[in-house]
Amino acid sequence: PYLVEQLFTMSDNGQYALAARVLLTPRALVGVAVGEAFRAELMARLHRREPVTRWVLSIIAKMALVALLAFALVAAIAPPAFGLVFGEAFREAGGLLRVLAPAALGQFVVFPLAFVFVATGRVRLGMWVQLVASVLPLIHLWVGARAGNVGYALALYSVGSIVAACVVIALATYCCRATDRAQLGAAHAA
Repeated sequence: PYLVEQLFTMSDNGQYALAARVLLTPRALVGVAVGEAFRAELMARLHRREPVTRWVLSIIAKMALVALLAFALVAAIAPPAFGLVFGEAFREAGGLLRVLAPAALGQFVVFPLAFVFVATGRVRLGMWVQLVASVLPLIHLWVGARAGNVGYALALYSVGSIVAACVVIALATYCCRATDRAQLGAAHAA
């Protein structure tokens, strides 16, 4: 919000703030609940020395499917719904929600994966991944702001968020596979 406030008009900032609040609050609440369940199950599987890669990829796929359906539905109805609920002056916020939906989807899907880096003992890599996943979309937003259009800037922000999500998924998968190989090697040595 601070960056949007600095780069665009007060009106753009207000439209963005409403769209972000409506989109991100439920995503955060559900994401935290899913993240806690994911963390507990991941730790239990690692404690039992079970392979985790296939399970983690399965969870990612399920979350992506559910999130895709939910965010697509919300994005489809957002502009007219915002016009109806908040008044025609805020219809534009519904349009911005559409543009932000892919970013929220990517962030929702990868939220629990932060636990993978901790659980597999790759905390330093996890910190770098979180830094890149946070900064990359902001760079995209800043680059998009150079055009002077909040919708374009937020679209680039969404692209950056999806790219960052793909990086997080790839590196979390790498950590899971390395852990599975290490556990398999330890089991054969015993």
